[in-house]
Amino acid sequence: MTKIFSAVVTLMAITVVGLLLIFSSGFSDLLKENTPTASAAPLPTFASCTDLEAKIDDAVDARKSYRNVGSGGITFFDASKQLGLAPASESAVSDADYSETNVQVEGVDESDTVKTDGEYIYTVSNGKLVITKAYPVEDATVASKTDLGDLTPTQLFLDENRVLIFGSRIVSRLGDAGDSSEGEQEITSDVYPYPRSGSVTSVELWDVKDREHPKRVRVSDVEGWFVTARKIESDVYFVVESSVYEYLDAKNPVPMFRDETGKDIKTLTTSFEPAVGCSSVHYFEPIHTESYITLVSLPMDDDDGAIEKTVVMGRGENVYASLQNLYVAESDYGYRDRVGIIQPLEKVLPGDVLPEPETKTVVHKFALEKGKTTYVGNGEAPGTILNQFSMDEHEDSFRIATTKGHVARGGGSATNNVAPGEQIYSARFMGDRAYLVTFKKVDPLFVIDLADPKSPKVLGKLKIPGYSDYLHPYDDTHIIGIGKETIEAEEGDFAWYQGVKIALFDVTDPSNPTQMDVEVIGDRGTDSPLLTDHKALLFDRGRNLFVIPILLAEIDESVRSQETRSSFPSYGDYVYQGAYVYRLTLDGGFELRGRITHVTNQDDFLKSGYFYPSTGESVTRSLFIDDVLYTLSERFVKANALEDLGELKTVELFTKDEIGSTGKILF
Repeated sequence: MTKIFSAVVTLMAITVVGLLLIFSSGFSDLLKENTPTASAAPLPTFASCTDLEAKIDDAVDARKSYRNVGSGGITFFDASKQLGLAPASESAVSDADYSETNVQVEGVDESDTVKTDGEYIYTVSNGKLVITKAYPVEDATVASKTDLGDLTPTQLFLDENRVLIFGSRIVSRLGDAGDSSEGEQEITSDVYPYPRSGSVTSVELWDVKDREHPKRVRVSDVEGWFVTARKIESDVYFVVESSVYEYLDAKNPVPMFRDETGKDIKTLTTSFEPAVGCSSVHYFEPIHTESYITLVSLPMDDDDGAIEKTVVMGRGENVYASLQNLYVAESDYGYRDRVGIIQPLEKVLPGDVLPEPETKTVVHKFALEKGKTTYVGNGEAPGTILNQFSMDEHEDSFRIATTKGHVARGGGSATNNVAPGEQIYSARFMGDRAYLVTFKKVDPLFVIDLADPKSPKVLGKLKIPGYSDYLHPYDDTHIIGIGKETIEAEEGDFAWYQGVKIALFDVTDPSNPTQMDVEVIGDRGTDSPLLTDHKALLFDRGRNLFVIPILLAEIDESVRSQETRSSFPSYGDYVYQGAYVYRLTLDGGFELRGRITHVTNQDDFLKSGYFYPSTGESVTRSLFIDDVLYTLSERFVKANALEDLGELKTVELFTKDEIGSTGKILF
């Protein structure tokens, strides 16, 4: 293993769904296994483009027979000391109290489809930047709808009078400039004789001081596909992944980049150039990847501010960011080459039993400082992670929860000392504790003490039906879980998914966690974007407000009465889509106050089948400004009074004909 971040202070792993492991000395015999080593050698870069191509070709051949066995766990790495939590960047133009995007780390904003400054709501919808005057509610109206041309927008950030839009565009010619800055000869190609083209991640900075007439002032294009983005104060950091192999025979086998600034950019004229030289691309041995990670930073408060770019050989699957560091995690299955060859057939003899391949997670660490990015190094943890909430930085440690193997009806290959045969469905680190939900037939919620990295302890667990896909802190001693209810199968070691389940857990006594309240919404087939995207949640403890978008499926009672435990559980029919608004308190639990829908024709549900035809009327986000609750879909922004949920105003962003019926699944 290469250099573990900046220095190895603590390197340990607790596998909750995998084997229970410790990666350091001096721990209990129960937890010891597989102690890795760390090298103090600096992380290498390629000598030239020719060297880059040669090393990757060698890696392909080597990986064709690379096989081993690994484990999983919660791993602790050294991380820089936390400097405290900074307040979220303010961009309000009014004195109203308003909600912000639900993020993982306070002070680290995450890009989303909607942002507000307390007076206006900014969204990317139907291929346009839409700015809605929202507050005061009696003045609510569309301020502007700006066509974004060939850009397909996906997410945005807001910083005072600037909006940064993320999206993709197809570029017919990326350029083939030689890498003359390194003094090496251009690489000719017999394999790739055509102009380099493809999809790029495009980031556009818009001046929205005049909300009715936004102006595009900067465009930065990076070759590859967008992974995710974070914003700290006015500095934005985003990750792009791109192919290594597709352009190895091009003159510049590295990601291409262009940047253009101006007062009001109408057309793009700047040519693409290599994002960095080949000799600036970081890698680590052994090379087990076919992609580049490009981390780009740019300021939102300076239209001409410097852009930082760092390129590493690796894949960008999940990202965690603190105020000082950004971590990119990738799965390394250890034996695959680019076409999926496991082992040369000529080396496999009749009767051979091939060992399970090693599966591990490689984590790349980047230091962040006022828009500057520095690649620090990487570390490895056995197994794979679920999502960004499987990672966390706390004081001097970086912690990561991994799973080894998989779970299947026949048993699967997951092994562990804590929850045999189960896998992690959700994780949340809160201070000196970790909360993990695993699942196979029932939902064990584990409370783990991480106060002493040298002696982690499982303090308690709670087993209940169902599982949680997402855990959200209510306060220091209570947690909200959002997932699915389940029923155990009569035959087989598994359970059937049912409706959406929201639960409130009390972990005041960590040795005896309890479920204080639970609400099951709908029958089998009920869904919510919150199960896969935490930004769909609106929760405000001070207002006792909990809002979740739901696609409701219900089973007809005549069908339900005929079901038996041995039968395949029926899916419900779609009957409703909208926001469920709850009052949530420790005393009362979840109290449904009402529902808000944007659907204009309820007959759409009668012909939905398994795919509800999206007409742009699916509520996906909600926010509040003062005492008004706003729900958002592609077609509408709807305002309701928080006091009684009475409808105050509906702003139509697009007509049904403008949106069109795509027939796609809602979420």
